[in-house]
Amino acid sequence: MKKLFSVILCGWLGGCSAGVQQYADQKPAFDFVEYFTGEVDAWGIQYDWKGDVASRFHIAMTGQRNDKGNQKRLRLDEVFTYSDGSTWERYWDVTGHEDGRITAFAPEVDEQSFSAQNAGFAQQFTYRFAAPLENSKTIELNMDDWLYMVDENTVVNRNIMKKFGLKVGELQIFFRKKGS
Repeated sequence: MKKLFSVILCGWLGGCSAGVQQYADQKPAFDFVEYFTGEVDAWGIQYDWKGDVASRFHIAMTGQRNDKGNQKRLRLDEVFTYSDGSTWERYWDVTGHEDGRITAFAPEVDEQSFSAQNAGFAQQFTYRFAAPLENSKTIELNMDDWLYMVDENTVVNRNIMKKFGLKVGELQIFFRKKGS
């Protein structure tokens, strides 16, 4: 009876996810640094809080390795081109540690808020992101960023954006290794 109550309560509350560990035994194993080394193309859609499409974009990504000792280091440069022709550039500095942890830095990300978990084919990042606005200002959002490896060449991303605990948007991005 307790188990049934827990299942009903979790469903009613809309949560109680087991997190990334629920994918631990599933293949292919997703190594973030290995996947994003080299050239990757990505296509995405940003949804507003109502679920309406707010923007569409392509990302040209180049990941260059600069390993140090047992650490896998990656500089991931991204160039976003939006459907209206506007562009935005950013980068991530990612470190894959010997114990499997990932740490990452991007200028728009609060480094102290960054957390990463990975298991099996899944990778989850949570962080605070200073999202650029059109008036050269930013808005700080809490990101719940999930990446799922479909096969050795394809990754799917779902990123929920929240402000004050309320969903304000969502991103869906499809990544494909260039030349595959």
